[in-house]
Parts: sequence; C-alpha cells; structure tokens
Amino acid sequence: MLRFLLLAVYIVCFVTIQSCTVSLKGVTIPPDVNTFHVENFVMTADLAPPDLNQRFSEALRNKIRNESRLILKEVDPDIVITGVIKDYKITPENISADQNTAALNRFEITIDVVLEYTNKPDAGWKNKTYVFFRTFESSVDFQNVQETLTREIFDLFTEQIFNDAFSQW
Repeated sequence: MLRFLLLAVYIVCFVTIQSCTVSLKGVTIPPDVNTFHVENFVMTADLAPPDLNQRFSEALRNKIRNESRLILKEVDPDIVITGVIKDYKITPENISADQNTAALNRFEITIDVVLEYTNKPDAGWKNKTYVFFRTFESSVDFQNVQETLTREIFDLFTEQIFNDAFSQW
C-alpha cells in the first residue's frame, strides 16, 4: 500500500511539473515553446573579422541549446532570433601621464537583436541594442588579445540576450 501511495504521489508530481512552465536559473520558458532558430547575424561593422557574425551566431545557438530545453529547428521554430553586428571598434580609454599616448584601449562591440515568438507576437522585441566592451593595456598588441577579448564579450552578449529572452514570462 505504501508503494502504491508513493507511486501515486510521484505521478501527480510528475504530471504537475510537466504541465508547468519550465524554469532554469531563473529563466522561464512556457511549455508550448519548444524550438528556436538563430539566424546568422548580419555584419555591418567595419574592421571586424569576416567570420565574426557566424561565430557569434553559433555562440548564441550553443548558449540556448546548452542552458534550456529548447531544440534548434530551422523550419517553423517557436522563437526566431536575428540581428546585426553594428560596431566593432578600438578607442583610447585612458590617457597616460605624459599625455601623449593612451594607457588603456577600449575594445567594443555593438549589436542589435530582434526576438520573435512566432506563436506569441507580443512577447518578443525588435532592435534591442547591446554594447559590451573590454579594456586592455595600450602596450599590448591587439592581435594577441583579440580572440580572448572577443570570447569574453560574446559571453556577456549571450548571457544577457538569453536572460532577456527567457525572463519575461
């Protein structure tokens, strides 16, 4: 009898959990949202590596695939994410004591993102702009730190987009 009671409680809990909205790490995804697609972002930034948009798009796909229950689907997905990499630049950040050179440089990437829920038209957003940057010593050759800094900025972008996309429910 005790086994039957425990089994009944387990089944009720399982059914209740399955019918509820799924929440991981404070992220909430309704049960009727099961698939997503991230299109390759468009590149309009001057001086950016030519494959930056593909690498970023793949990083965002991996973030969603690894940290949600959503399945990547190119045809008729529940969520479509598109965007533009608008800016990729390095600017002087902090002038040195001798006032002739910058002590730090600022590496900055700007993107615009569109998120569309195909079955909930009011739930998405259009042209949300994200800007993240990292600073590095001006004495360091950018080529030597470019990949590491880009990966760090990608991590910031993907985390913020993921949170913005799945915390509004």
